[in-house]
Amino acid sequence: TLTISKAFFPDVVNPDGLSTLTITLENSNPANLVDATLTDTLPGTTTNGVVVAPAPNISTTCGSGVITATPGSQTISMTNGTIPAQVGGINGICTINVDVQGRSTNGSVPATHTNTILPTDVVARIEGSPSTMNSDAPASAPLTVRNLDLEVVKGFDPQLVYGGANSQMSIILRNPNTGAELIDISFTDN
Repeated sequence: TLTISKAFFPDVVNPDGLSTLTITLENSNPANLVDATLTDTLPGTTTNGVVVAPAPNISTTCGSGVITATPGSQTISMTNGTIPAQVGGINGICTINVDVQGRSTNGSVPATHTNTILPTDVVARIEGSPSTMNSDAPASAPLTVRNLDLEVVKGFDPQLVYGGANSQMSIILRNPNTGAELIDISFTDN
């Protein structure tokens, strides 16, 4: 069988925030699956949905598969991919990684966009045979676009000092967002 799964990392982003979409293709056949094609239509619209990121950072382990993901578009595709054969009871796996952007128009936050690849959107041929197969089931994953929070707590110890005495300042950055990792944080304290 040919199985497909997908996930967003992180699965919650700010409006216009970036996430990496990982599509995993799994082969339980004793032969490679070749000439694999895949089409993933991203959900929503280009202003309120999921689009290919300005810098897609495309990568794949699907052999010589050609991945197409044009920045700002809503389609990711693969042609001429290879999904390795099952070896020793362990399924062959290949992955496709593409950075995407969660977009939201004013007033539409929060929004969860569920991305689904249908079985008919994935086709591969069994190596050495004219037989083709589709994915055995659809694959879905949600990406939530919402305003994320960052909490800043600042303190001095001791709070009261007299001329020439020292006080230690501490700054704590807290992420109160469930399921969202905040990265590339910078701040200035004057």
